[in-house]
Amino acid sequence: MVEYVSVKNNGINEVDVSNWCVIYSSSSDITQTTLKCLTPPDVNTKIWLPIDAYFSFATNEFLTTYPSYIPDGIFNAGMSATSGHIKLVDANKNVIDKLGWGSALSPETSSKPAHSSGTILQRVGSDTDNNLVDFTQTTLSSIPASGLYEEVIPIDECLNTPDLDVVVPVGYMKDSDGNCYEDICDNVSGLQKILPSGYFEDGVDCKIIRLKLTELLPNVSGSDEGKEFIEIYNPTNYQVDLDGFLLQIGPSYSKNFVLPTFVLNPHNFISFSDTQTAITLPNTSASVKLLTPDGQEVDETFVYQDPKDDQSWALFDDSWQYTNQPTASKTNLTSVNLETTNTSDELTACPEGKYRNPETNRCKTIETEAGLKPCAADQVRNLETNRCRSIFSNDSGLSPCKPGQTRNPETNRCRNSATLASTLKPCSPKQERNVETNRCRNKTASEIAASEIKDVESEIKADQGGWLLAGTAGVGLAGYGVAEWRTEISSGLRRFKSLLGKNPPDA
Repeated sequence: MVEYVSVKNNGINEVDVSNWCVIYSSSSDITQTTLKCLTPPDVNTKIWLPIDAYFSFATNEFLTTYPSYIPDGIFNAGMSATSGHIKLVDANKNVIDKLGWGSALSPETSSKPAHSSGTILQRVGSDTDNNLVDFTQTTLSSIPASGLYEEVIPIDECLNTPDLDVVVPVGYMKDSDGNCYEDICDNVSGLQKILPSGYFEDGVDCKIIRLKLTELLPNVSGSDEGKEFIEIYNPTNYQVDLDGFLLQIGPSYSKNFVLPTFVLNPHNFISFSDTQTAITLPNTSASVKLLTPDGQEVDETFVYQDPKDDQSWALFDDSWQYTNQPTASKTNLTSVNLETTNTSDELTACPEGKYRNPETNRCKTIETEAGLKPCAADQVRNLETNRCRSIFSNDSGLSPCKPGQTRNPETNRCRNSATLASTLKPCSPKQERNVETNRCRNKTASEIAASEIKDVESEIKADQGGWLLAGTAGVGLAGYGVAEWRTEISSGLRRFKSLLGKNPPDA
């Protein structure tokens, strides 16, 4: 069927008609069919209709009748000649204008009577929104040419920048809101507005801060709950927020624990127990991985095998080994030989070729003479350990004492000699002279008593002659006194000799 629709811009401004459509609906206005739309070739192109310009759509049958006509779109025939509606809608489906004819139920005010075959309904004058008044039946005398034109509109790729960016600037990325931001990490996928956790900037790239897994305690004697742990160490000079980092347990790595927010300072440790992670480390064999929030592997332990009770799997330098000294959140300690913690009396003898270190109680290998460096001039080799030691107990290597000094045999040190006895000051009655040093020293109580007894005996012998000359009248009394005094002297001498270990017979 020969069908044709023409649209004119009667307004005072050019109109963006991108994605405008012409729709046909039945007389009841229930069934609607889109005949054709003005679809731009891409999102950067707009279709404009100037003032007093036209665009038109037609069927192939119409093109056969008017072969020189170039339509803006072709649609399939199907409009009713007796009744119906034609609507012009914008890109948002708002009705801009419409025409109802025949028994159409939804015309603008009143419908126009159906036109006869070979005629058209054409607008006359201005639009009064009354189809009966605004349209007339006539023959098609001329077909206006299309006045549509396309405009390529530069799209601002970055809505948040002051300038028009037809492309995203180098070093920037666009987010879902149409805003552009500098991408901090060129080598990390996705837009990085800020430095990702666990990374440090290296030029335009971001590199992973290599935290280290340093200790695992998988097998605790008794109940494991709250005692197992996984230790992380920050060996770098960067602070790291652990929020979003993952711990995974191998070999299947199906068990995951997302770390909470915690800033791990440089050269610090942190440990997570099994109650915190809700992960129980296998007692047989396993390994642990540490991942960044974006899934990049940071570190992985070596696989441990059948750990003993209370032995942790620990990193020493670049080597993993067991230790019987677990140290959660602290510097790792190597295993201690528990036998060496006993006293020396409980220690077993060192094997041949070894001796016991008196400071550590550990057995050490005795160095053989072959390959030993010579001892220094003031040293001698210890026959037990083959080690060199200073000579302090050997007279042969000692320097002679100065004049007026003698050598102390106990310390081998020189000391001042005492002066000659002829020039010495006499000692006090309660002192005596040391024959080795010529120094006065205090007597003991027993020595003082013996000295006093000797003095008394000397005085008695000196005075005996005087007593005998005292006369006959006093002979008896004097004789009794002497006898009593001599008895006391003899008794004192016996007690003194007893103190010295001598037991003379009674007088």
